[in-house]
Formats: sequence, structure tokens, C-alpha cells
Amino acid sequence: MFNRLGAQKGSVAHWAMELLIVVAGVLIALSAQQWAEDRSSKRRAEAAEDAMALEIQNSLLANAELVRLDKCWDVQISALQKAIASDDTAAAGRIVEGGSFFGAGRLWADDAFQAALSAQVSDSLGSEKLKGYSQVYEMIRSARSYQDERERTVGQLGTLSMAGLPRSPEITYALLTAIAQLRASKTAMRQVGELIAMFAKKDLGLEITQAEYLAARGRADNINMCENQARLAQRLTDKGKS
Repeated sequence: MFNRLGAQKGSVAHWAMELLIVVAGVLIALSAQQWAEDRSSKRRAEAAEDAMALEIQNSLLANAELVRLDKCWDVQISALQKAIASDDTAAAGRIVEGGSFFGAGRLWADDAFQAALSAQVSDSLGSEKLKGYSQVYEMIRSARSYQDERERTVGQLGTLSMAGLPRSPEITYALLTAIAQLRASKTAMRQVGELIAMFAKKDLGLEITQAEYLAARGRADNINMCENQARLAQRLTDKGKS
């Protein structure tokens, strides 16, 4: 009898040990899976953050070029306004045809931010960092709306200044209104750009090195083209006055 009890106890102990080993194995497997998932999530978050930082830096650098071009744009816009007011259609057409109003092209993208949201990396990024990126990208969307408005206005100026287009008080009014809108959207873009740069530096630690970017060949060519076009615009309107 004692032998049977001892055997039963040994059997129970054996099965308990087996069960313990199985449970431990499952727990270890789950822990390893969780560790792998956490590591994968962390890598996705790091990749998303790198992409967002690069996207913001590229937009800020392109915006630095736009700010650098502000002075020569102001000369062109003032000259265009004088040409329109004096009904000098030839000068107005040549000023708009210069094309440097378009500047550095499209900027203020938010593709990386949308990709980060789709990748569900919010938890890995942390609430504070995600809040910082969200604030910056909210301003980026605002800047992009001003940019879209600016591009539409430039297109409108080009259409209204086409050679051979009959002139009328209504056309002149539309041109002067478009110039006022161009000035307003340009100023708004510059102000929002300054805010984005400030928040990106304070909240995200993004340092933007503008000097090297602006000195690059393509950027320097854009700046020179804008300045040359501004001088041409000035000569056209000065000639018209004399």
C-alpha cells in the first residue's frame, strides 16, 4: 500500500514537473515573441522618426531658400505692379515670364508623418515626442495651404499677363488683386516657416545648417536667377517711366 502511494506521489510529481516545464516553455516563448515585437516596433519607430526628421529638414532648407529670395521677389512684384498700373503690358508680360516667382518648388510635405501614423509607432515614439511632431506637422499643413495659394496666384498672374490679351479695367483690377494676394501668401509662408523652424529646434532638436545648402550650386543658381530677373524688372519699369 505504501509502495502504491509512493508511486502515485511520484507520478503526480512527474506530471507536475512536466506541466511546469511546458508552462515555463510557453512563457519563455511568449516573452521571446514579445521581445521580438518590441524590438521590431522600436526599429519601425526609429525609422519613422528618421524619415520625419529628414522631411522636416528638407522643407526648412527649401524654405530658407525662399526667404533668401524674398528681397528680389519684392523688387519683381513692385515692378510688376508699376507695369500694370501704367498699362505697360509688354513689361508686365516679361516680368511674369521670368518665372522666378516660383522659387524653390514644392515643399512642406507630410508624407513621412502619414506613413508613421499608418505604421502605428505612436507607443514606441512616446506621447511627448509624438505631440511635438504633431504640432510641427500641423503648421506644415498650414504652410502648404499658403504655398498652394501662392502657386495658384502665380498661375493667375501668368494667364492675365499673356501677350495679346485685351486690357480692361477689370483685367487690371484682377492683376492688382492677384499681386496683393501673392504678397499676403508670401508673407504668411515666411511667418509660418519661422514658427516651424522654432518648434522643430525646441521640441525635436533639429538643427538646420542653411549656409552650406544655400551655397550649393543649384541653390546659388536659383538665387542669381532671381536677382537677375529683379534687375531686369527694375530696368523695364524705369525705362517705362522715362
